[in-house]
Amino acid sequence: EEAGEASRARGLAAPASGAEAMQGVYVQLGYDLLSQTASDIAVTPYVRYEVVDTQHRVAPGFVRALAQDGRFTTFGVDFKPIPNVVVKTEYQWISNEAATGRNQFNLNLGYSF
Repeated sequence: EEAGEASRARGLAAPASGAEAMQGVYVQLGYDLLSQTASDIAVTPYVRYEVVDTQHRVAPGFVRALAQDGRFTTFGVDFKPIPNVVVKTEYQWISNEAATGRNQFNLNLGYSF
């Protein structure tokens, strides 16, 4: 009810409404190829599968946005030249219930301090 009240107060249209419930799950598998060496460098290929529905349940009077019910399959590689820096590249195959998913290539840089 509160999600519906908030959506109505903001004047949101049916597919843009706030959700009352979301759900999702993922599994990821990866392995550091250099883990058995004396090197501080890490190279970790990985694969991840996600199912995410950010509008699993919406308030009465609103309609679920099917584009928010997605499936993501990701293949990527993490490269850590030093323990607190990572360069990450990945490709994602994306689909959703609205058939509007678009595959994408990502390149990321991370730093942990």
